[in-house]
Amino acid sequence: MENDIRVVAFLKVKPGAKPAMEAAVGACSSASRAEDGCVMYAGHWDQSDEHRLVFVEHWTSREALDRHMTTPHFHTFVAAIENLVQGPPEIIVLKEIR
Repeated sequence: MENDIRVVAFLKVKPGAKPAMEAAVGACSSASRAEDGCVMYAGHWDQSDEHRLVFVEHWTSREALDRHMTTPHFHTFVAAIENLVQGPPEIIVLKEIR
């Protein structure tokens, strides 16, 4: 996949918000994995910081990622976590060196 990209996103979750965050991540992840162009989409807890959530994503193209960010389930996720996080996420979009 020549045009594929990876995304790594870091979110700092408020103390006590982990169960609600896990529910929101689960709902968004299931729907996102079913999207055309999604190769991988998963949230992970950072083992060195119990309040840091790390998303790792793999999309077949920038266009697939852009479509993902317009889906109802993505917008529902963003709204659901608004009060669960401390500050904005750090999002890194990567293209593999070949």
